[in-house]
Amino acid sequence: MKTQIIRPQELAKDIIIFDGRSKSGKTLIAPLVSTFERAELWLIDHIFECLCALDHRGFIERHGAAALVRLYADLGLYNRLIGRCQISELLTAKARRRI
Repeated sequence: MKTQIIRPQELAKDIIIFDGRSKSGKTLIAPLVSTFERAELWLIDHIFECLCALDHRGFIERHGAAALVRLYADLGLYNRLIGRCQISELLTAKARRRI
């Protein structure tokens, strides 16, 4: 019997993940997408990379990986909304806005 993870409320409805090799243009495209309406500042968070790798290698089921991605995205967004973030995030966010 499979157990499904259901969360009725989500902060991050649509999530875009840029993945690829080093120097493939992720840091060029991500700030452009951040300028779209209702988009947050882009963020490099290694938990998403790890979850995608675990899913790709078959170490975690797709449904579980998707639920964890949504959970971590909501947690990160909530922490940024209430001002609970690292000082390094603030400094890089200010630098991104100047670009």
